Amino acid sequence: MNQEQPPVQRTRRRKKSHGPLIALSILAAGIMVSGTVLFTQLQDSPNQEATISGSKLPEYTISVRPLGPDDHVRGNPNAPIVIVEYSDFECPACKFFHQVMTNVMKDYGKDGQVAWVYRHLPVEQLHQKAWHEAMATECVAELGGNDAFWTMADLIFENTSSNDGLDLNLLPEFAEQAGVSRADYEFCMADERMRPKVEEDYQEALERGGAQGTPHNIIIAGGEQLPISGAVEYTQMRQYIELIYQQVVRGQVPTN
Repeated sequence: MNQEQPPVQRTRRRKKSHGPLIALSILAAGIMVSGTVLFTQLQDSPNQEATISGSKLPEYTISVRPLGPDDHVRGNPNAPIVIVEYSDFECPACKFFHQVMTNVMKDYGKDGQVAWVYRHLPVEQLHQKAWHEAMATECVAELGGNDAFWTMADLIFENTSSNDGLDLNLLPEFAEQAGVSRADYEFCMADERMRPKVEEDYQEALERGGAQGTPHNIIIAGGEQLPISGAVEYTQMRQYIELIYQQVVRGQVPTN
């Protein structure tokens, strides 16, 4: 299999952190799941279970931007735990993880414990349709708001078989289902005015988020940021959220 290099050079820097997340006795120290779609190697096993292990923060300086008015958020934006996902609509691991996060929000979103933020990381070397789909969701968001964005995103993941499996002719229909005018949607797509928004997410994921593949997630809690890469299983994601909520949000640190 041919290996492809990411278009942006990434650097690793050691981070000395004294923030709340250092109190965790069990950390996902840069979890890389075998189901992750890596920039350098495509692997189509998105449901491999991650291992939560280690006792120190990853050796990345993670510093993605805080939530802003242009972000797409499910749940309470002021939740004590915010999961920022960088994703690709044609990535099979992302399709799997989208359902995982949907289930996470059913359990933790209704009580305001967790917020889910979607940002874009379309890997054009592997998925030629992903950029178009990302811009499509941004057009729908501009025209219809936050709820319309999530409806559009859900429809894309529900209908694609991944790896460029979606018929792009369906996107205007999805936009209408999300509640926006087809004519307005097509006008937005024609001038590609959403490309800079997608590009901003893409560059941030690589340069500031330590991303090496999709999906790539940054968990923000207690003023700290911690990366978890890969299509983490639901049970593992739930375990990790519980650990952070207990030890960071509530401040209950084990003594052993």
